[in-house]
Amino acid sequence: MEKFSQTVLVTGASGFIGSHVCRHLITSGYRVRALVRGSQSLGLDSHASLEYLSGDLQKPASLIAACDSVDIVVHLAGIAHANNISEKTLFRYKYRWH
Repeated sequence: MEKFSQTVLVTGASGFIGSHVCRHLITSGYRVRALVRGSQSLGLDSHASLEYLSGDLQKPASLIAACDSVDIVVHLAGIAHANNISEKTLFRYKYRWH
């Protein structure tokens, strides 16, 4: 499969690294599905190869929907500021998916 026909899902797309990865993928000819929380954006101009998708890593149904018709997943989402989260939230992230 040629890269120009591949769709890449990027989780954590609105973060520092994720936004740069999205930019690089678009300029390299990939279609990008950017998974973001709420209405966050990447600060990128509208581009035919960029699709924003609102999702929540704590809701498996939104992840399953995000992966529909995707060829590659680049998982960059995570907790960036662990000092400011509750024990309950940290426990969910640490143990729920293992």
